[in-house]
Amino acid sequence: MILNAEMGDQSRHKIGLYTSLESAELLPFRLLRYGEFTSDSRYYTEREGYRSCLLLSTISGCGELRYAGQEALLTPGRTAVIDCSHYQYYATHGEEDWKFVWFHFVGTAADAFVQMINGSGLRVMEWERWRAEELYGELSALTAAPGRQTDFLVSLWIHQLLSELA
Repeated sequence: MILNAEMGDQSRHKIGLYTSLESAELLPFRLLRYGEFTSDSRYYTEREGYRSCLLLSTISGCGELRYAGQEALLTPGRTAVIDCSHYQYYATHGEEDWKFVWFHFVGTAADAFVQMINGSGLRVMEWERWRAEELYGELSALTAAPGRQTDFLVSLWIHQLLSELA
């Protein structure tokens, strides 16, 4: 549940929704929604109790993330994966716009992977900047034709992505 939020100028936000088949609930990973935001200095989200995991990856600018009692700056190429059932706060850091890609996911293996990546805290990974820049386009292309095969491919894609970060 969102505790507080300010979206700022939403005109530069892109959001994609994906509805999987009921059978996809058995898969290790299932995509819920994804996006690419270019957020001004007013942007922030404060939340807990949302039953999903979230990947955040910075393309440009800087974001601030508070999670598991830790704080981290998400500069270009830095990526974090969190469990949204726990308290989190993320926001644009500074006056420059923060451009980042994100996606929410669930699945039979989602919580275990996030715990494996973070341990009991927060682990921020360095990633090639081009990788973050391509995520939104990859998800848009992958989810263009929903169906059983797409559900499997999306699950595999998330698994491979998380494995890169582990």
